[in-house]
Amino acid sequence: MSKGMTDSLSAVPGYARFWLASSVSEFGTYFTSVAISALVVIDLHGTAIDTGVVNAARWLRTCSSACWRGYSSIGSGGGRS
Repeated sequence: MSKGMTDSLSAVPGYARFWLASSVSEFGTYFTSVAISALVVIDLHGTAIDTGVVNAARWLRTCSSACWRGYSSIGSGGGRS
């Protein structure tokens, strides 16, 4: 990123709040992934396959909604052209 772009982002009102909220959200998503895996393995006495099935089920909603909205790939960074 160029120096000019960095300066302009810090000048945008609310950008710091947005960045902080996004960071907290990402941490929560990661923590949930670890907690669900631990729950499956420790409390439910699941195997690695069970953990994989649970994680696949979590991503199924994301993938199906992306297909329904018409995106060709998840995370392409641009959505529709």
